[in-house]
Amino acid sequence: MSRGLKITFFAHMLVALAFGLLFLISPDLYARIANYGPIDPIITRAMGVAALGLAFSSWLAFRAVQWDEIRIVLEMEVFYAVLMTATLTLIMVFTPAPMFTLVPLTAHLLFAIAFVYWFVTAPRTAGESHGPTLGMPSPR
Repeated sequence: MSRGLKITFFAHMLVALAFGLLFLISPDLYARIANYGPIDPIITRAMGVAALGLAFSSWLAFRAVQWDEIRIVLEMEVFYAVLMTATLTLIMVFTPAPMFTLVPLTAHLLFAIAFVYWFVTAPRTAGESHGPTLGMPSPR
């Protein structure tokens, strides 16, 4: 695995850990920092647990040595980061979201760019003509 991909996984782990702990431990503090209105602490804490799960998967990928050990994590990160970037963009365009929404939007956009780059430039296996295929059979 390349040094750049390891750094990307480590950075993602740190960001997901920070937001995950904040959401889990103190949803009200996040609401005050972000200038959000009333929030549902149960849903926010559940999002915190999900973010901590992403942090853990990035930690496992960071520690991995072989491509096969991180492939599925990278595929999941591509899907998640791109979808979250699109979702946050739509929220910013179509709802009266606070400006703080730009912080997670920017973070997800940067991770989406990085993870897509590492996905596209990933090593190919013998049966793949175009790199990883998101778990689907390679086109022949």
